[in-house]
Amino acid sequence: SISIAGDSGSGKDTLSKALLRLFGKNRTVEISGDDYHLFERDDMRWNLKTHLNPLTNNLHLFVENSLKLIRGEDILVKKYDHHKGKFQEHSSISSSDVILISGLHALFPIKLRKQLKLKIFLNMDEKLRYFLKLKRDVIERGYEEKKVITSLKKRQVDREKFINYQIKFADLIFTIKPSCNYKINLTMYKKESLPPLKLIITTNSYINYQSIQELLTSICQADVRIKFSEDTTDQIEMEIEGNN
Repeated sequence: SISIAGDSGSGKDTLSKALLRLFGKNRTVEISGDDYHLFERDDMRWNLKTHLNPLTNNLHLFVENSLKLIRGEDILVKKYDHHKGKFQEHSSISSSDVILISGLHALFPIKLRKQLKLKIFLNMDEKLRYFLKLKRDVIERGYEEKKVITSLKKRQVDREKFINYQIKFADLIFTIKPSCNYKINLTMYKKESLPPLKLIITTNSYINYQSIQELLTSICQADVRIKFSEDTTDQIEMEIEGNN
């Protein structure tokens, strides 16, 4: 059981797809927190609370279904279609060897956290997140640019209160930032491709980080820098940059 938490547009779906390729579709099943929103896109109740507020999501059912998959049981899910903003008919999902649990609140409920083998939190530079979310929501999902920006600003308080709160429970924290000296221009999201990035991995120091550094350097030709966290000696930070 692998849980992936993080704000909207932080890369949860991208990482889930990568892990799905790694473990194989025949051995992996996914459960997404988006399928547990209480309302469809045009529902006026979204004006009262944001998606980041746990009260706008059926976390009880999200947790119960996640635990059923971990126990090897099948579940029924009403998938959310991001392009239409509507829920689809219920469909059955069978358990498998690897359970990927992703969502805004994937590390929020303590009942679920206790059953997870690996807890991941995705963090991102805020301006980069704006850029990528505009590119995804406007170009891919057909949202209005003004509404996307308004929604992002509206969510700032809930992001700190309900999303970033989960960082302390993570075994792995992936932080994505633009490469040094690169300035993001939000007005160019329709024209510019992905800017040059760097990845900072924060984790416990007991991992074999020397071997990981050697692999990334020799196979990926990445620039890998390792340092102990300033907050605690129990953590290390791996900063990775490269063209591949």
